[in-house]
Amino acid sequence: LQSNVVAVLDHHSPLPEGRLSASTAFAVDNPGPSVGSCCTLVSLLFHELSAVTANLVVPPSGMHSLLLGAVAVDTAACAAKLFGTRWSSPDKEMMTALWRRVSSTWQMHAFGSPEDILKGFGRIKFDIPRQLSLGISALMRADYKCFLYWNVCGQELKVGFGALTVPLSVVLQASESSREAAVNAETFANLRDEFRGAAESLIKEQSLGIVVALSSYHRPASNGDEYVLERQMALIGKKELQPIIEGAVCFVSRQPGVSEAQVLRVDQKARGVDSSDATLQSLTDIFFVSQMPVRLSRKVLEPIFREYFACLSRPQAT
Repeated sequence: LQSNVVAVLDHHSPLPEGRLSASTAFAVDNPGPSVGSCCTLVSLLFHELSAVTANLVVPPSGMHSLLLGAVAVDTAACAAKLFGTRWSSPDKEMMTALWRRVSSTWQMHAFGSPEDILKGFGRIKFDIPRQLSLGISALMRADYKCFLYWNVCGQELKVGFGALTVPLSVVLQASESSREAAVNAETFANLRDEFRGAAESLIKEQSLGIVVALSSYHRPASNGDEYVLERQMALIGKKELQPIIEGAVCFVSRQPGVSEAQVLRVDQKARGVDSSDATLQSLTDIFFVSQMPVRLSRKVLEPIFREYFACLSRPQAT
């Protein structure tokens, strides 16, 4: 497969026209404005195929609905101030075009707009007990990406990034909110230990050095708005990488609006049946950041980690 890859494009950044791929002399055409959703690109491709084949290649309405949901999540669900960072004009235009194709079907089910669809999704997506019932391991893997960094203190480093829609303050039982604390105490137990077990499984299965968990959650706003998007972050990894992990937390904390990290430990008396003393000794404690700006999504945060790891690869002055 890799031998057939001509180039890898980052759809979040516009490419200069005629840019050459790293491995071949193939010139990559400028794809135009950056987009926030990869499904915008898929939709554009279907549109072009329909045009050049005189509508012989037209995706079914179910495909349009699937694409609409993905584009809407990356567009209408994002705050207006994230325009140009998480979404752009092509995303908005494609969401409108897809809605026109399937609106009659959705209106039969009392959905009058893409925003109505998102509200329906949100009632499930941000239902804390319902999400937790799936298990922390499933939540960590539902929206997961892995990145490989070269020459980090002289070695390769694989980092897994998992995105959750349950507040990490709930998962790690570090909440200051009485509402969130009630969810922990009355419904679920030992979530912090379950989180550590899920991270351990990822580390073993994929030869990771570090696991970064990011959560985004819509909580009710106190000023009359419907909700406020909150972000939180947690890091855990192999014990021998603790100095690198602590440095990464400090590096990210330099970003405006990022709170200092709390160090959370797993209660050995309450650990699950899959945990062991060896496990507790092989992994670091959990470094939890309770407040982060909305703009620091995984797409924005990963390059910050990349910059930090690049600093570790540079020769130090003596």
